Amino acid sequence: MKQALGTPVDVTVFRKLKPLDYLTSYSHRGRYYTLREIARFNDQGLWSQADVWFARFGSLLATAEVFVNRSPRGYFAHELARAVGQLDLRRAATEGHTLRRAAVRENMLDVGDCTKYGHNLIQARL
Repeated sequence: MKQALGTPVDVTVFRKLKPLDYLTSYSHRGRYYTLREIARFNDQGLWSQADVWFARFGSLLATAEVFVNRSPRGYFAHELARAVGQLDLRRAATEGHTLRRAAVRENMLDVGDCTKYGHNLIQARL
């Protein structure tokens, strides 16, 4: 993009992108961009082009939070990874520290950010 815009400066690229309604990929560490009008999100708010994933919720962590907070039973890590199409959510989860986890039958259950709601999710998995 720098070459196309004729600049070596990252800030200039982001300044030019700002007026556009664009999304960054939640896969590939946000390396890919698309215009929101191009994305055709499924019912879960996800869209992929080849192996690059985008979500109407933004980052991988934000997407994981939405999935967990909307779930009536929470997600074990492997379930959440399958749901959002990512094999390793650990990095995203540890960077933001916003997903709450609870031990349920020797597995970690992602229960979101609401303590009372999280307690109900834990009880549903026992």
